[in-house]
Amino acid sequence: MKRKTATILLLSIFLISSLMVSGCSLITDKIGEKATETAVENAIGGKDTKVDLKNAEWPKSIPSDVPKLSGGKITMTAENTVTEGKTTMVYYEGVDAAAGGNYKTALEQAGWKMTMTNQSADGYMIVAEKDKRAVNLVLTADSNNSGKGMSGWVAYTEKNQ
Repeated sequence: MKRKTATILLLSIFLISSLMVSGCSLITDKIGEKATETAVENAIGGKDTKVDLKNAEWPKSIPSDVPKLSGGKITMTAENTVTEGKTTMVYYEGVDAAAGGNYKTALEQAGWKMTMTNQSADGYMIVAEKDKRAVNLVLTADSNNSGKGMSGWVAYTEKNQ
């Protein structure tokens, strides 16, 4: 029985290795994508966390009074539900340097109250509140000076009553 299990395990390892080496990028990309999603979900909060690397778009679960960050590319979304409430995060790259100030203006126009803002040469940070909800923006400069713009995230949190 142990020999059969060992043989199956070795064949499985060989098969996966063969697929990776032979250039079956579609299969290995899906395996890598799922592994990344699972790792992020576990790091953030486990089974109540959903990470989406494929459909990188503004989540429909975020209410319309939360402005979308203009410019840049959405790279990933994550949603975490706990007893206290729910947080949805949208990760960006390639964001223009003016985006932080523009986002602050858009939040204020939508009725959000700024509770903290910080701007430096290295980035921008905003915390805004409305009712039992919060929006956070964190943008950081590209440390490699590759010209790709800023990267960061918008987090929307809704607290339970």
